[in-house]
Amino acid sequence: MAAPRRTRAAISVLLADRNLNRTPVTMRAPMLLLLCSTLAACSDSVDFPPMAPYVPPSMPTEQVLSKGITQAVADAKLIGTIEVSDVRPTDHGPGPFMLCIRGVSNDSRTGTYAVFFDDKADKGLRLPAILEGCEKQNYHPFVPVAEPKKPDPAKPTGKART
Repeated sequence: MAAPRRTRAAISVLLADRNLNRTPVTMRAPMLLLLCSTLAACSDSVDFPPMAPYVPPSMPTEQVLSKGITQAVADAKLIGTIEVSDVRPTDHGPGPFMLCIRGVSNDSRTGTYAVFFDDKADKGLRLPAILEGCEKQNYHPFVPVAEPKKPDPAKPTGKART
């Protein structure tokens, strides 16, 4: 009975040595193959036209600002004297420019709102986030800008022909 034990022990040592000498399977080769295949699939040999240069947005006009502030005051239901901050560019929000408005709401609370603009129209208003810094702005009274008058059609001068 001693011989079979020795044989079993020798066989288990040989099996253990064979398992230790085996190279571990790594994921390096399959991942490299996947990366190369993905990059090859995304490549294109077509020549694309050159990209257009970036043109930064222009500031909104005084009429656009006045109309947007008036609309925001109506949406926020502010009454009394309305105060506004200066227009400044922003990289967050629905438009590239913003200003803050402050006024008293119908229930006698002071309301502060951020109003966003692009160069042609207002893009909406919302309660200001801390990032927008409306509480640190300098405010001045809002004076609406009158719409430019359209010229009257030219009246004919002289006598009428009969």
